[in-house]
Amino acid sequence: MITALSQCDHGEGAIKLFMEMLRKGLEPDPFVLSSLLNACASLSAYEQGKQVHAHLIKRQFMSDAFAGNALVYTYAKCGSIEDAELAFSSLPERGVVSWKFICKTSPQLLPKEIAHQVTI
Repeated sequence: MITALSQCDHGEGAIKLFMEMLRKGLEPDPFVLSSLLNACASLSAYEQGKQVHAHLIKRQFMSDAFAGNALVYTYAKCGSIEDAELAFSSLPERGVVSWKFICKTSPQLLPKEIAHQVTI
């Protein structure tokens, strides 16, 4: 449900459902947290994104590629380039999706020789 709400631009509903899920004692998995981060990104909800980040750390999901990429994307979309850079540098592997997020949302984080090629 959280993923569906997030994908249909109902980010606030996704966040409310997540809070209800936690109140009922249900544990989120990395997929749910990734979807929730996307909802935060679409709403530019920086503080909520930081709270989801805390859940990722608490549940030891930081090595999950989907969650890590969603975290980079969320911070970048919320305008926190510093947090996006920290999240990007903490990714265990930087695949095509990771680099795509950086190129699209935060090209200033790219090495100069790469950034020049991207802007051409």
